[in-house]
Amino acid sequence: MERRAEGGGVVEEAERKAFLQGSSDAPAPPTGTPGHDTHLWSKRVIQEICAFLILSNIMLWVIPAFGAHPQFESGVGKQFYGFSVWFVLVNLGQPLIVFYRMHSVGALMELLILA
Repeated sequence: MERRAEGGGVVEEAERKAFLQGSSDAPAPPTGTPGHDTHLWSKRVIQEICAFLILSNIMLWVIPAFGAHPQFESGVGKQFYGFSVWFVLVNLGQPLIVFYRMHSVGALMELLILA
C-alpha cells in the first residue's frame, strides 16, 4: 500500500478512500448535544402552557374586578346561607380571589421568563 503525507500526518491511501466513502469503522463526529432538541421542545411546551394560563388567569381576574359576578346574581347562595352570611362571604371572597389571581399571574410570568 502506498503511504503519503497529508496535513502533516501519514495516511494510507486505502484508509483515506474508505474514510471518504463513509465505510470506515471510525465513529462519526458528534452532531450536537444528545438532549438538546428535547430540551428546546420541552422549553417551548412550558412557555406555551404558561402563556395560556396567564391569559386565562387574567380573564378570570379582570372580569370580576369590573363588577361582573354572575355567580352572585342567581340568589342560590343567599337562599342557602342567608343574606348576612352570604354578604360576608362575598365581601371576603372577592378580594381574596383577585389577590390569588394577581399572584398566580405573577408566578406564571416568572416561570415563563425563566423557562
